Amino acid sequence: MAAILLSVLPAYSSPAATDSADYRVEGEKPLVALVLSGGGAKGAAHIGAIKYLESLGYDFDMVVGTSMGSIIGGLYSLGYDGTEIDSLIKRQDWPVLMNDRTPRKYLTYTNKKYREKYLFSVSFDFKDRLDTLIGLTDPESPMIGEAFFRTLPSGLVAGQNIFNLFTGLSVGYQDSLDFNSFPIPFACVATDLVSGNEIVFHGGNFPTAVRASMAIPVFFAPVRVGDYILVDGGTLNNYPVDVAKSMGADIVIGVDVSGEKSEYSEINNVGDILNGVISLMGDTKYAANVEDTDVYIRPDLTGYGTMSFDRASIDTIVDRGYVAAVQKEKELKEMLARIRKEKGYSENYSGGQHLNAPAAVNLYSDSIMLASVTIHGVTKAERTWLKRNIDLPLYKNITSDDIDAVISNIYSTEAFSSVTYELVGKSNPYEMRIICKKGNAHKLGLGARFDTEEIAAVLLNAGFNSKKLTGSKYDLTLRLSMNPYFRFDYSYVAPKMPKLNFSLGLYSENADIMSNGKKGADLKFYKFDVAAYISNITFKDIDVNLGVKTDGFYIRSFLTSSDIVGDYDITQTLNSYVSAFASFRADNLDDAYFPKRGFTAGLDYSYYFTGFYKSFNPFHSVSLDAKAAIPLSRVFTLTPSLYGRFLFGNNIPFPYMNVMGGLEAGRYVDQQFAFVGTQNLNVFRKYLTAVRCDLRANVYGNHYVALMANYARDCENLKDYLIGDGYVGVGLGYSFKSMIGPLSATVFWSNYSKSVGAYVSIGYFF
Repeated sequence: MAAILLSVLPAYSSPAATDSADYRVEGEKPLVALVLSGGGAKGAAHIGAIKYLESLGYDFDMVVGTSMGSIIGGLYSLGYDGTEIDSLIKRQDWPVLMNDRTPRKYLTYTNKKYREKYLFSVSFDFKDRLDTLIGLTDPESPMIGEAFFRTLPSGLVAGQNIFNLFTGLSVGYQDSLDFNSFPIPFACVATDLVSGNEIVFHGGNFPTAVRASMAIPVFFAPVRVGDYILVDGGTLNNYPVDVAKSMGADIVIGVDVSGEKSEYSEINNVGDILNGVISLMGDTKYAANVEDTDVYIRPDLTGYGTMSFDRASIDTIVDRGYVAAVQKEKELKEMLARIRKEKGYSENYSGGQHLNAPAAVNLYSDSIMLASVTIHGVTKAERTWLKRNIDLPLYKNITSDDIDAVISNIYSTEAFSSVTYELVGKSNPYEMRIICKKGNAHKLGLGARFDTEEIAAVLLNAGFNSKKLTGSKYDLTLRLSMNPYFRFDYSYVAPKMPKLNFSLGLYSENADIMSNGKKGADLKFYKFDVAAYISNITFKDIDVNLGVKTDGFYIRSFLTSSDIVGDYDITQTLNSYVSAFASFRADNLDDAYFPKRGFTAGLDYSYYFTGFYKSFNPFHSVSLDAKAAIPLSRVFTLTPSLYGRFLFGNNIPFPYMNVMGGLEAGRYVDQQFAFVGTQNLNVFRKYLTAVRCDLRANVYGNHYVALMANYARDCENLKDYLIGDGYVGVGLGYSFKSMIGPLSATVFWSNYSKSVGAYVSIGYFF
């Protein structure tokens, strides 16, 4: 199919097609092109080849690439040399770049807790939902189910992290530009899904062009530009020698990391499968383009695939690119001599890459200044809300960290499917445009876990309007397990006001009660709770709540005083309790399960003052907890913690008794503390404190080993706090950080249970 030569304007403008003659490169003959193929992580080999070509003194008149070749070639065309590109590529955290996951430090408190529970979530919407529900006058109107599927994501990854990387590396070349005006003229290839045509970018917005060229179908969402829906150019032209020829190239030096069919053992993941499909689709042009290459460099990348983005693999792939170029030394030197002779250079000419314009500014190593900041793609109310989160001073030096923080803060609201930016202008100060793309309003979440205490559990969540910045939000949560529950949460968010909340929960619990280390009874009960409260929405690391709550319990078990210790009223088997409560929580850990730095802290107070069915003595409850992660070295992390709960009052209803047990806090009841060396629910007296310290070692990759020790004391009266020996528990655990959550196995002992136990779990806790 004939290529369309496209000049792409900024995302909020329309594209304009232009004649191919406008993009022929002018220069001294013969014109020499560097052509780089697609190939995912294998494209890092281009860097090694470029470094050797530079050492010989090659001076290219144009660079053309597809997919990963467009990334490496694009950077080279902006004035980065091989060594700089090598450093840039190896410095990147590719797992982060290859998804849109926001670093935990930028998440709101609510979103931090959501991420800690769910394996994955998917956003959705119902287009024309009101028209469809109220009046089905148009037979073509989509039904709810159809509308739902239409709004599911068009790719596993939106690609905003990698888009913003391109933006930060191309400062000074982000207007709607002719790519021939770059330090080295440039072009890259994409494919339009609508027409099925090959699209060649010769101009427009550089990050948009490169992002479109590397939009691997299914993995990355396609890039929409005007009437085009663009995906990876490798689907039609993965090695675009013909594009270089159409730009006037007389000689082509090509580096190809695609083409050969994969062996059975080389197809191991979704990236390899997609790369194989792309290679098959691009077969039509491939053979001819290889034939038209004057010096063809093909690295041996056996054993490496499209997704081999780990540091060790990238290092080896770059080296193999260099080796492959060295193996073509004779041909390359002969070609270079011919080029210099035809251009009339003297024998003493040392060569080297000539740049036609200043190199791009690297935001990750240089600071810049801003003249203005504007936000696009938002309503007036949203713009007002967002400006509170933008702290970018004008006419003062800022860095990539400052900009990344602003972009991440906006994206972490989940109100937008992508948040990107442009820095318009040739030099300081730049105009910054933040471009927000509206996302779906609703989301579905799924969590699953297995452990030796509850066997299996599944968590389902449907959030309606939960991804909007303001207005009413509704959440439905269902837990399927031996201890199921259902929750309905409603909140209303308005600018400059606390968030208003209402919640309803229904629970069924089954647990073994342990007293003095021995099994006392099987505790079975039903519970409901209803709460109305206000919470803050200002701070990302802090959650503050103030409100009233009603808890209702129906205890199905018959308990005696021998089943539990402490001054608890065991006759309260059917009652409801009204309380006023306040809570404060802070969390800035860098990882919920394997933190290396940061801390969490909490303080909760409740006053239980009346019941609707049976009277009880009013009482107060105060809980506190704190944990810190302290890095001792690259391998070792120390995590000390403390927690305590104090009940003030007499004959307290036993649903509010102090309990500890197991490795997961809050498993059976909200007030449950974890204690290494025990399992199930262990009852303690009214004043309970504990300290714990873990020493965790990251022994290799995602493998961790931890030594755990904790100590607890309890008493019925504070004056007796130091009487007795207290309780000691120790444990040794192994964990693996996997895509489905932590895989952990722990053995433990305590002088409370007086026995050795073991616990195995797979998945996030909820």
